[in-house]
Amino acid sequence: MQCESSDATSVTKNMNELRRETFAKLLPVPKRRWVMAAGFVAAAFLSAATPTLRAQEKNPFAGDGNTDGEIFHNIHDGIAGTAMPAATNGGIGVGMSDEEIWQVVTYIRSVEKKASAAETGNAAHGKVLFYGSAACGTCHMVSGKGGRLGPDLSSTGASRSVEYLAESLRSPSRRLAKGLLESMKDFSQEYETATVVTPEGTKLQGVVLNEDSFTVQMLDTREELHSFEKAKLRSFEKTRESLMPAYDAKSLPERDLRDLIAFLLAASEKGGAQ
Repeated sequence: MQCESSDATSVTKNMNELRRETFAKLLPVPKRRWVMAAGFVAAAFLSAATPTLRAQEKNPFAGDGNTDGEIFHNIHDGIAGTAMPAATNGGIGVGMSDEEIWQVVTYIRSVEKKASAAETGNAAHGKVLFYGSAACGTCHMVSGKGGRLGPDLSSTGASRSVEYLAESLRSPSRRLAKGLLESMKDFSQEYETATVVTPEGTKLQGVVLNEDSFTVQMLDTREELHSFEKAKLRSFEKTRESLMPAYDAKSLPERDLRDLIAFLLAASEKGGAQ
C-alpha cells in the first residue's frame, strides 16, 4: 500500500513538472504567457463564483469579491473549496507576478457587463461638471483635453467599476494609503504626493514621476517638470495622501456624482467624450 501511494505521488509530481515544462516551451515570451494565464484564471474565477461566499470566509481579504483588491487576493491566493487555484508557483503552475495579476484584474473589469452611461446618469451634465465646478479637468485629461498632474481618465470607465469610480471621488487617498500600486494596473505611475524644499528654499508640491537612490523627477501643481539631486535638497518627503480633494455629499451631491461617472463611462464607450 505504501508503495502504491508513493508511486501515485511520483506520477502526480511528474505530471506537474511536465505541465510546467510545457508552459515554458509554449510561452517563451512573458506577455504570451500572461495572455494564456489570464484566460485560465478568468475561467477558473468565473467557474468558482457560485460557492465563493462560503469559501471566502477563510480569506480575510475576500469580502464580497467585488473590489479590485479582493479580486487580486482571490487570484493570488485562490479560493479554498472551489476550482479556483492560487495563481502563484505551486498553484496553476505559471507563477504569475503581482503585476500580471493586476493586469488580469483590469482585463476582468474590461469585459464585465457595466451599466451604460445613460443608465448611470447625465453624461452631458457630467462633462460640464468635469471641466467646470468640480474642476476634475484641472488635473485629469479625457480624450486629450485637461490637465496632466493626475492620471488620464479616457479609458477608466471601461476598466473600472462604477463603485470603484465613486469611491475614488469620495475617498481618493484610500487606495494610495493601502499601498495598492496603480502602476501595476492601468496607470503608468503611482501618483504619490511629494513635497520638496529646494536648495534656494523654495517649497514645491506635486507628484513623483521617476525616482532612484540619488535623484527624483516630479511634476508640480503648476504642471512644471523638475529634476533634483536628493543630496542637494533641503528636504524631500513623500506621502500616500492624494493631492486630489475628497468630494463629500455636500460638495458633490449624489446626482452630480452619478453624472460625472456617466461622463467617464461615455468617454470609454465612444472612445472619447463628445
